[in-house]
Amino acid sequence: MAVGTPSIASAHAYLVRANPPPGVHTSLPGTVELTFSASLDRGSILRLLDASGTDVPGVEGGIDPIDRTRLIATLPECPPGAYTVAWVAVSAEDGHAAPGFHGVLVGGASPLLGAGEPVSLGGGVSDLELALAPAATADGGVVWVVQLGGPTAGAVQRVALTFTPPVAELGAMQVTAVLDEAGNRVAAWLPTIAGEWRIDVVVRRTGSADDVRQRFLWTA
Repeated sequence: MAVGTPSIASAHAYLVRANPPPGVHTSLPGTVELTFSASLDRGSILRLLDASGTDVPGVEGGIDPIDRTRLIATLPECPPGAYTVAWVAVSAEDGHAAPGFHGVLVGGASPLLGAGEPVSLGGGVSDLELALAPAATADGGVVWVVQLGGPTAGAVQRVALTFTPPVAELGAMQVTAVLDEAGNRVAAWLPTIAGEWRIDVVVRRTGSADDVRQRFLWTA
């Protein structure tokens, strides 16, 4: 199944490569490595959080002294579970600080799918029906299915989802949904922190100057 991938707005230092990447893994490596598009300055940090959003003790590292476009950190031995790789990248060019994060599911742990469907908090328009639901994938990951209906559903050009986690200082990450083989709009995003997530769905339609925005609240 082809699904969208996370992205962040272009800045002077944005993530271009991660080890481990987001997704399902049999184990965590001994070292986390994040490579950015530009050199980093003081204040750049790399963290590993557990499923409660708490920093995993024993994580040590910072800017790579050999390659200042990289953040590196050594990890302690971590049991199976849901973890979040989080960072703040401070551009050496202008001091702009960009937070980011992604989830990794380790050692056969079950994904966080929540106890119920996302609840709409408002927004949207009368001529476009919009629903959102998470679904487990065969490899243990999670995709988000956006269901569209109503008179203008056929005019939809683009659907993007912005995920804001329970830990506010991590910022927010946007994922673009794509069409799957069944014609659904789906986006891959693995939630790995328990608690209330805010999910904003933004829909662009042909012939409309304004995007449709609808906010959901979902508890992992």
